[in-house]
Formats: sequence, C-alpha cells, structure tokens
Amino acid sequence: MSRTIKILVIILTVFTFFVQNSYAFWGRKKTTKTPEPKIQKEDSQAKKEPLTEVPKAEVKKTPVVQKEADKKTKNQVKKLKIERDKKRKQINNTQWNITLNLMGVKGKSREDVLIFEDNRFYAEKTSKEGFNATNYTISPQDNGITVWETMQTAEEGRINFWRGEIAEDMKSMRGIVSKQLPDGTTENYSFLSQSKDIINK
Repeated sequence: MSRTIKILVIILTVFTFFVQNSYAFWGRKKTTKTPEPKIQKEDSQAKKEPLTEVPKAEVKKTPVVQKEADKKTKNQVKKLKIERDKKRKQINNTQWNITLNLMGVKGKSREDVLIFEDNRFYAEKTSKEGFNATNYTISPQDNGITVWETMQTAEEGRINFWRGEIAEDMKSMRGIVSKQLPDGTTENYSFLSQSKDIINK
C-alpha cells in the first residue's frame, strides 16, 4: 500500500512540475505568441514616402488670373501703340529751327533745321555733309515728354547719333547730337529749338 502511495506521489510531483513549467508531455516548452499589431498598408507606405509640400515657385496661376494678366498686358501694349502713333502723326511733316552748341566749348554754336517728313528724319545742313534721311523711333514717356532717336551714317566712318525730347505741348524741343569723326574722336552738341513749322503738302 505504501508502495502504491509512493508511486502516486511521484506521479503527482512530476505532473505538477510539468504543469508549473508549462511543459507538454513530449518535453517541449509551450510558448504563447503575442499577436503582432496589424499595420495598415496605407500607413506603412505613408511612413516610407513622406508627403512633401509643393514648392511655391511651382504653383501656377489659375486660368482666370492668368487670363486677366494677359488681358492687362495686351491692353497696355495696345495703349502704348496708340499713343506712339498719335505722337508720330504730330511730329510728321514738321520742321524745327534749332541752335546747336558744342558742349564744353563756349561761344561755338551753329544753326540747323531738323526735318521730319514722310516718317523720316534729316537735318538740312548735315544732309549736305553726306548724312541721308533715316527712320526714327518714338517713345512717349509717362511725364508727357516724347523722345525720338535715330542714327545717321556717312562715308569715312562718320556717324551722328540724335536724341531729342519734345515737350508735352509739342511746341518745343531740346536734345543732343553726338558726332563721331573719321579720326575716331567725338563731338557732342546740345540743341534747342527756336521755332516749329508745319510742312504743307
């Protein structure tokens, strides 16, 4: 009887040992796996590819804003062309009696007549020196002054650069002419109008 009890005690002890240490009857330790948290595919991808802000320089104007800007530019160009044509018409077929003064030298002056005819320019006396009629540009300014410019060439490398400013009332003119001589030197003259006449056609 005591032998049977001893055997039962041994069996109970062994069984208790295995249960307490989480061993199965085949001798391997049981492990309980903790379920891994499920990560959504979207979140994982978001971590790999962080969102970046679009640079301000790449932000384009909306079609409405761009259209308004284009319209404004076209109106400005159109307005400038109208003003330029208006001034050219007022200058065309006029002649101006001027006094030229050699800059830096007192008392050295000469008279000439500037002629704007058929949308071309020439100076009466300088034309006799071989400077033919040339086209000229018109640039209306915000202050009402009209600027005209042209360049004339002649033989032996002679060049005349003319730049004039006509007052807002279109009745007076002043400007500068720079004369490049054959020897490479330059003479600069300032000029001022004395009178203005209309060329009758």
